[in-house]
Amino acid sequence: MRTAFRTAVATVALLGAVAVPATTAVAVTGSHAVAASAARTAATTGDARYDGYKLYAAPGTLAVLRNVPSDGGPEVWLRAVSTKWQQTDGWAGRVLAKLDRRHTSAVLGGRTYRLTGVNTARPMLEIATKSGVEKHRLPEKGEVGTLVRTVKAPDATFLRIYRIGVRDHRAENVHRQVSLGVLHAKGVIAGGQHNGLYFALTPTGQAYSWIGNVNGQLKTGTYKLPNGVLAKLSKKNGQWGVQLVRNGHAGPVRYVFGGPATAVQDGDTIVVLNGDGSFTNHVIGAAKQAPGVYLGA
Repeated sequence: MRTAFRTAVATVALLGAVAVPATTAVAVTGSHAVAASAARTAATTGDARYDGYKLYAAPGTLAVLRNVPSDGGPEVWLRAVSTKWQQTDGWAGRVLAKLDRRHTSAVLGGRTYRLTGVNTARPMLEIATKSGVEKHRLPEKGEVGTLVRTVKAPDATFLRIYRIGVRDHRAENVHRQVSLGVLHAKGVIAGGQHNGLYFALTPTGQAYSWIGNVNGQLKTGTYKLPNGVLAKLSKKNGQWGVQLVRNGHAGPVRYVFGGPATAVQDGDTIVVLNGDGSFTNHVIGAAKQAPGVYLGA
């Protein structure tokens, strides 16, 4: 079983998968009525309607996530697609079920789909199986972006890079069409990890991934990185923070507020800090990669 992709996000974490105990729900029937409703909605709203975020939820099942309260959201359309579906194939397909404020759960193919938090700012799609539950936040209109490229990671997964704005990009970690989680870098760098594979995404859409270089001493103080840059770890109100210092020049302190990890960058040097105080560093383009050396408090 693949574990959760822990994300550190500049503004908000999207679609981060989290394993929690499985839940149950009542199966939804009447997909013909749902399909008719979908046709009526499309006809009345036209091309201006937000198509939504496409999530390949299970073999042959596509979940289209929409979060536009003024246009019927939050809602999730579950559609039948080919088992060889790709992002470029679009979302057209027979409607299997629709989740919204009135109908929040459905059971399809042994999976329970549940729409939660419909009256909050963070509605979620929960997909429960025997292995646990994946949780995916419904992105708002403008948070999805346009696919610009795909980058292969060292563990055979892929990062799909989406452009939302000039200094606003999103990267989705994908394995066999299954979304493992998303980084959202708006204005500042974002970082996270999945199964020991670390990721960093810059606001301009540059993506990096690596394995190792983890320092687990969990001590505040100064660490010397392989290229001489210093990483200073601190704690504030119980939250870990990291600051990079190059040639005596100190950069901003980034704390792990509102998420399980954070990231900071100074030129060719990137540090991803986990919420427990462990961190990893990566020097872009360097042949020598190694964990930081603790110099003291």
